[in-house]
Amino acid sequence: MKKLYLLLGLIVIVVVVKGYWFWSFCQSFYEEAPPEIPQAESIVALTGGKGRLSQALKLLPSSNARLLFISGVGPQVDLQSIFSEEELSGVDASKIYLDPKSTSTYQNALEARHYLIQQGVLSVILVTSNYHMKRSFFIFREVFPPNMNIIPYPIHSDNFNPEEWWRHPPTVKIALTEFVKYGWYQLFFFFKRE
Repeated sequence: MKKLYLLLGLIVIVVVVKGYWFWSFCQSFYEEAPPEIPQAESIVALTGGKGRLSQALKLLPSSNARLLFISGVGPQVDLQSIFSEEELSGVDASKIYLDPKSTSTYQNALEARHYLIQQGVLSVILVTSNYHMKRSFFIFREVFPPNMNIIPYPIHSDNFNPEEWWRHPPTVKIALTEFVKYGWYQLFFFFKRE
């Protein structure tokens, strides 16, 4: 009987600890973009969430960035298939690099690192959805050189309302997936450092 109580107690402790970690992780969903446009040499935008790329393009002139790296667009994608003519009006397309190789956030970071180091960049505005930022920033910080400044710029995506994400199964699934992947990458980088 004592073993059963010990097992139940252990299960309760694990559930409470995991629940707290999940709740703590979900607080990142409420992070807002900086009130003032940050200044950096480059912008990295991650595909996947609605509005990420349009917001990154809007940041290009006001942030004084000399390049916009759009990661994970897939092969045979061009600017015209991503942006409207109106969005591209007045934009120097030579400042935009499309990364067709990346298929994960980790690969986004690796490809961006390689390209930005070649370009001599030391500061980056990282644009992605608020629900994706905690994991993305963690991965980019692990992959990028320590002297490269990363400025998080989380945006609200139409497919994820941070005010009531827990009320809808698709957004609950997004939150749980992000939490699990974040934990996995923490383990991955912990053992990679060893």
